[in-house]
Amino acid sequence: MRSLLLLPVALLIACPAEPLLDDDDDDTPMEEPTPGDPVWQAFLDDRDDKLRALSEPILDCVDRPDTNHPAFHGCIDWHSAVHGTWSLLAISRMTGDPSFGEAADAVLEPQLVADELAVLEAGGPFPNETPYGYSWFLALGRERERAGQDDLMPLVDVVVDDLLGYIEAIADTTFADQLHDDDYQNLSWALLNLWTQAKWDDDEVQQARVEGIVRDRVMPLVDGCRLEDTADNTFDFFPPCLQQARLLVEVLPADESAAWLEDALPDPWDLPPLIDAPSPHVAGLNFSRTWGLHALWQATGDEALRDLYIAHIDAMMLRTELWAEDYASYSHWVAQFGVYGLALTEGVVP
Repeated sequence: MRSLLLLPVALLIACPAEPLLDDDDDDTPMEEPTPGDPVWQAFLDDRDDKLRALSEPILDCVDRPDTNHPAFHGCIDWHSAVHGTWSLLAISRMTGDPSFGEAADAVLEPQLVADELAVLEAGGPFPNETPYGYSWFLALGRERERAGQDDLMPLVDVVVDDLLGYIEAIADTTFADQLHDDDYQNLSWALLNLWTQAKWDDDEVQQARVEGIVRDRVMPLVDGCRLEDTADNTFDFFPPCLQQARLLVEVLPADESAAWLEDALPDPWDLPPLIDAPSPHVAGLNFSRTWGLHALWQATGDEALRDLYIAHIDAMMLRTELWAEDYASYSHWVAQFGVYGLALTEGVVP
């Protein structure tokens, strides 16, 4: 049986935060709750050190010749190489250190990118990259554009078409199973990235198309998803209910998700960070929980969610054996999940 530990979290001394959900917001970073609060500021002050620590296994893995993929040949598999490259660009942006961006540039050499495009146009790297790996690729494309480069846009266009077509073709019974999936087939992760991409591209038609899927196909299926169940189950690397909650509060107007949130949110929260990983994929769960916790904090202004977000990041940073060691099980991918969690401190979906 797994063990649990909730690390002590500092007492809050700031005023209650205001909800931050803004349905009309663009990619301009939103101000985090409780500006100037010492608990949050102390966490932000330490962010760069965390990012630099996480970068070490990422720098190692993206350069390895683990597969025969043209650009994304490190980190054991295509999708891990993709989110490893995303992580380096995100770390470069957040720390201001260009060396991380230069490491990503070495992966994204023009001829290698052209070769990756040819693979995508021929049907993709291999079937299990849809939806998980393709979703990460959209995040990479956005981060590359933030760095001032549009060389991945032809690949993004192919991925968007393939991914959206894949989701729209899923039968209702399979859709329900994949919505509650806790790893590669999770649809919340895919839909969030498709919606974020449409918003990034200022494509209102595509954005409405994705919102329609969330409204018409996701909302009827989430009634049985209770966030208190998250603490009672050891999922794979995605906690399904937190993923669904994040999707709903990010994509739908607040008045459409409010009723479900009111019913689904635990009171009080009891979600201690995991201290054991009974299987390799569970090692990513602390970091991926933070994605949903941060979104719910911004949507509700509940500072208990901020505390849980911080506690999960800090607990995992202490467990270096679960992200910096054992290449086959952990160090080729877990650190990237932590970078994504820290990237949320920018106030936008990465």
